[in-house]
Amino acid sequence: MDSPFADSQVRRYALQRISQLPDDTLSLYLLFLVQALVYEPYHQSPLSEFLLSKALANPHRFGKQFFWMLRSQLHMKPYVERFALILEQYVMLCGDFRQELTDEVTTNNILHNIAEEVKSESHRYGTQIFRERLQALENSFPKEMSVSLDHREKSKKFMTTECKVIDARNSPLWVMMMGKKEQTCSQENGSCPF
Repeated sequence: MDSPFADSQVRRYALQRISQLPDDTLSLYLLFLVQALVYEPYHQSPLSEFLLSKALANPHRFGKQFFWMLRSQLHMKPYVERFALILEQYVMLCGDFRQELTDEVTTNNILHNIAEEVKSESHRYGTQIFRERLQALENSFPKEMSVSLDHREKSKKFMTTECKVIDARNSPLWVMMMGKKEQTCSQENGSCPF
């Protein structure tokens, strides 16, 4: 659904075929469909309406991914207005799910600010600063939060003693979180790098 297929009839047919896919299969193509929004002739298009309806109908399965995928596209200057409008529309319509998204964004912003602060520090001193900031900000985090990596995982708190600064230019934080069942949330071995 990119630029060679600008004809509205072709686009409508493609969307009709895509809408017949089962949700599990459709979720595999969600990123490509979000990126295809840049080729739509107007901000409000059949594709954006389809994606919005899917995200609103199933916020945990599609909505969260849709939200973060739209947010990740906001850096693209020529399309920032389009993605911002669709994102705003989704947030306005998602109801109670808005609070979960707000908690995730708040947590993400706090971790991003800490990461910026510790980038220039040595690993040992950076890890100390990181752990101190997490402990000081412990009350700023929600009591239970969803982990952006997997909507099914809920975490209670950060395992501060296990968190550390790693040698990575863009994402120097190694974050460990405790799940509901006293297990760490997992990407691999229960660790979630930010």
